Amino acid sequence: MQIQPPSIIVKDTGTIKGRGAFAQVKIPAGSLVEISPITVINAHISQLPDDLRCIVYCWGELCRDGDALAIAHGYGCIYNHDQCANLRYSPDPANKSMHYYAVRDIFPGEELTINYNAVDGDPANLDPDCWFKRMGITQI
Repeated sequence: MQIQPPSIIVKDTGTIKGRGAFAQVKIPAGSLVEISPITVINAHISQLPDDLRCIVYCWGELCRDGDALAIAHGYGCIYNHDQCANLRYSPDPANKSMHYYAVRDIFPGEELTINYNAVDGDPANLDPDCWFKRMGITQI
């Protein structure tokens, strides 16, 4: 079952992160929260404005050099980073989309987060700064 968009709202987090996506209903562990269409950008991360650097995903094997990036549409570009995120993401290159799944029960009012540092969309990673270092971004 995919969580329907009215079950998620965007609002200010009250932190330096700015806007975030928040659950309006309980989202059970394992639920497909969203399928976001993506747009592939064939540019190096260093060529992007700072605002875009903070929302792009590495896309496929080409991203090893930072040259194949993707912007997720929908809430996919709103999910903020958390070291122990409550969502994992999974790319679907055949359909040019990103799938987001709840890794645990998420409760109403809770922010939906992903781990930018994780390999292959996992919700946690031991190096808290690896994605930020690769992308040349100061962690927020």
